[in-house]
Amino acid sequence: MTFSPCVIRSSTAAGEARFVLGHPLVDRYLEFVAGRSRPNTLRAVTFDLKTFFAVVSKDPIEGGRGWGRG
Repeated sequence: MTFSPCVIRSSTAAGEARFVLGHPLVDRYLEFVAGRSRPNTLRAVTFDLKTFFAVVSKDPIEGGRGWGRG
């Protein structure tokens, strides 16, 4: 299965920005980043991940197998 990221921006009830890319694992990671960084850092990480997965064209779960091993 190929993961095709799509950035969706929304706001929490408290007014904080929330970003999702459409994959449970990646979205959970973005929640982690949101809790530990500033809004601009979250935005940068979101768009970096979107670009990365658009270029790599692999599902995040299967993508970890074989990267950097050789």
